[in-house]
Amino acid sequence: MGDTLLEYLTKDYVWGTGLALAAVLVLTWLLRGAPIGQSAGEEESADAPRAGYRNRVVAATVFGLMALG
Repeated sequence: MGDTLLEYLTKDYVWGTGLALAAVLVLTWLLRGAPIGQSAGEEESADAPRAGYRNRVVAATVFGLMALG
């Protein structure tokens, strides 16, 4: 069991997938201003876009950046 797990963890695609997932989570947190699952702070301006729209823009931006990488 231990040898199989160690062999699995030495694969490049395992680390690449893990790092990509971490990058998506960190970029989303930074651009959105709150971790996924928590509500972001309210904007002070009345002209600010609604939260749902902002979340979709952040998600599209993050996945676009990941597609470029």
